[in-house]
Amino acid sequence: MSQGLAQGSTPVLYPYEQTSPSLTVANYFATKQFLGQKKGVAQRFKRAMDQSLVYSQSHPEAVRKAVLTTPRSRRWRPRT
Repeated sequence: MSQGLAQGSTPVLYPYEQTSPSLTVANYFATKQFLGQKKGVAQRFKRAMDQSLVYSQSHPEAVRKAVLTTPRSRRWRPRT
């Protein structure tokens, strides 16, 4: 989108995150058993996720660069 705008293109649709900034785009879950056995892991994971969101909001260019330079082979793929 930013490249198109820079080249004078006219947007037809806007990304959903601009339309609904509070839209949930990811969910994480764990079993009661895991939380009972590994509560500290879950707490550290939540803390790390919170920190990553603060960082990404403060450094959008760094996030764009990281996303665009991640090799496809390292990107998450769902299990089939």
